[in-house]
Amino acid sequence: MFLNSKAGVRGAQVLAMEPVPATCEQLLDNAHLNRIETRIEARKLGVGKEPGELRFSTASGPTNHVFADGDAQSVTVPIDSLDNIVAGWPLS
Repeated sequence: MFLNSKAGVRGAQVLAMEPVPATCEQLLDNAHLNRIETRIEARKLGVGKEPGELRFSTASGPTNHVFADGDAQSVTVPIDSLDNIVAGWPLS
């Protein structure tokens, strides 16, 4: 896992964006199992050109994606620009 190799082996801090809540929880569980949870900040949001909302599929695991309106297996999630997301985050 990329996060494990960077955060675990090299001691890097990781800012992760995962828009689908269940997948974000899996990411956090994996970080805990690998004992790197203190080095990962996971945000339940998507990244886009500007702030807003998008619908994401929820039934595809790691391949969830932006979905058309009206799908029964989807969730509306907040999105923000990467500039806004990392503003004030300690980059070292």
